Amino acid sequence: MRGGSDRRARGLSLVETVIAMGILLAGFMLFTRLFVYGVRGMDRGSDLAKAVSLAKSEIARLKNDGKNNRWGSILAEDGRAFRLSGYDVEIEAFEKPCLSPSTQWEQAYLSTSQARELTSAVIQVVVRVKGNGAECTLSNLISRPRLALRTSPIEIRNIPSGSIPGRGSVLLEAELFAADGSSIPATFSWQILPGSGNGTVVSERNGHEATLTNQVSTPFGTIEVAPGTCQVRARAVYFGEEILSDPYTVNLGS
Repeated sequence: MRGGSDRRARGLSLVETVIAMGILLAGFMLFTRLFVYGVRGMDRGSDLAKAVSLAKSEIARLKNDGKNNRWGSILAEDGRAFRLSGYDVEIEAFEKPCLSPSTQWEQAYLSTSQARELTSAVIQVVVRVKGNGAECTLSNLISRPRLALRTSPIEIRNIPSGSIPGRGSVLLEAELFAADGSSIPATFSWQILPGSGNGTVVSERNGHEATLTNQVSTPFGTIEVAPGTCQVRARAVYFGEEILSDPYTVNLGS
């Protein structure tokens, strides 16, 4: 009887051993799978970090071109695709209109094409990096740096060589120039300086044009012609600095 009991005890011990080995093997297989997934996750994280690093380096390169006012070089990158460190890189670069004095103020005029847009002021760049199962897209706005201005930086065009007839008008246009002769985006306000004559100047919605009319409103509510000469000038604000044009003389007829 004792021998049979010992065999049963040994049999139960063997079953328990087999069960324990099965549990241990299942745990080992689970741990192995988790380890493999962890390694893959680390590799994917490393690939994504590399893609982000490459995208940031391209953004920094383009921003450096912006600081050095290499506007054409940035725009020339649009549509460029190349390989870099085993990754595919694509670049978009396009001018993004900047609204003056603010997007909120000009939002209502966007649908009518009457918004004051400062073109060639901001470029939006988008850099996409793909490779090794990782993908990253970064974008950035690059603004033109402050440029040195030329002497008499504001130029007013369309000043008539002859006289403006009574109640007649002329459309004036102003432009701001850098020292290198390049045009700088700006919006302008206008001012009449009365002389022997006087007129009225009204800014247009686009921000860089104004209509000068050979007539004035009197304190009595009537419209009169004041022939003679007056001067007109334009004003802009550039990086917080007030810029005034030279006064331009205008002849007003009767």
